[in-house]
Amino acid sequence: MNAKAQARLSTENFLRLALRRNELQLHYQPRVGFSTGEITGVEALLRWKHPRLGLLMPDQFLSVAEDSGLIVPIGEWVIEEAFRQVAAWQKKSAAVWPLRLISPPHNYLTQTNLYQS
Repeated sequence: MNAKAQARLSTENFLRLALRRNELQLHYQPRVGFSTGEITGVEALLRWKHPRLGLLMPDQFLSVAEDSGLIVPIGEWVIEEAFRQVAAWQKKSAAVWPLRLISPPHNYLTQTNLYQS
């Protein structure tokens, strides 16, 4: 097995563990109106807090997730976590902003069982 294939397999195995160990994180970024300076929404950005490599950006692991089928459970986790966070914000504040989920090219929202959940 060549080094590139071995690295992808290793990433896939660590990504499976990451799902079980709750190493995935959503980072929230406000969307601000250019003319008003007011918050108009929030974007949820996926990150992986890898135990050895630190904080990984989606371009470092999502292609492996897509190829291995892990994109579906990751997508389900993203949706559940984002809605959990929105509910927590709503309990603390009357302000409610639209939430935008930043999805990969092969949109995990269409591959999940969101419509059944």
